[in-house]
Amino acid sequence: MKIHRLLGIIIYLLNHEVASSRLLAEKFEVSRRTIQRDIDAINLAGIPIVSIQGSPEVREKVAMQREPEISFNYMSSFDREINTELFEKPDLAMGPYIDPQSNRRFKLDINVYLIDGCLSVEIEYNKKQYHQETIQRLGTEFENQLKDIVKHCSESGQNTIHTPSDFGARDLSINDFDEIMNMLDQ
Repeated sequence: MKIHRLLGIIIYLLNHEVASSRLLAEKFEVSRRTIQRDIDAINLAGIPIVSIQGSPEVREKVAMQREPEISFNYMSSFDREINTELFEKPDLAMGPYIDPQSNRRFKLDINVYLIDGCLSVEIEYNKKQYHQETIQRLGTEFENQLKDIVKHCSESGQNTIHTPSDFGARDLSINDFDEIMNMLDQ
């Protein structure tokens, strides 16, 4: 099924970062042209995948030169860690994580965490590189996308689709995972 293959490609690339179309074609038992069409479909869905033509040495060299431009850090829930006998949540706002005068490693630092059951998102950026309105639009779009995800998940009811990473099984193929899930359903 195509959707399983697309999800499988995404999961594989998240875990391996670099893969040739030949390797993906062998892994998913389809042609290289099918993999190229799948990569186009994934890109059209808004998940960026960079394709590099050339020998494996050229691809590896180019891939190693890439530096991420965005840092996304989900720090989980602080409710359990903060509200204990040793610690309590302060009433004061937190200051910046890094010195504003220091060089930034990433163009955007996005930090997400839960406090008191509320999702908090902080976007740090270079004010000389981005306008505040641009970052506000990014934050609003991020919030809207999260709301859409929550709505979809809450409306889907029992039709929840799991992936191997939901259970910490990142190296398990999507096909093997589906077989295990089908055996459990019987």
